[in-house]
Order: sequence, then C-alpha cells, then structure tokens
Amino acid sequence: MKGGMFGLGSFNETYAQYFSGKSYLNPLTKPGESTANEWCEVITAEEYNRL
Repeated sequence: MKGGMFGLGSFNETYAQYFSGKSYLNPLTKPGESTANEWCEVITAEEYNRL
C-alpha cells in the first residue's frame, strides 16, 4: 500500500475514533502548518452496519 502521490504516512491514532476503518496521516508542510494528506481505508456497507 503506497498511499498515492503524497505517500501513505503514519497510522493516525490521534483521530482513529472518527473513522470506521484505518486512517493514515502524512504531513505535507513543516510543523505548525496544517496541510496534510489523509488516507482512509474503505469498508463495505456490511462492515459498517456491524459497527
């Protein structure tokens, strides 16, 4: 899994509670600036309904 042209980034533990699948965050700017690439795992409707 590569995460597209910006890269996958690190597992996004900080905001994991807001995603039903896995989420990865890759900062695109220096610390203190807020531009990042977020990659979210896609789940099926059946998987979502089991949550």
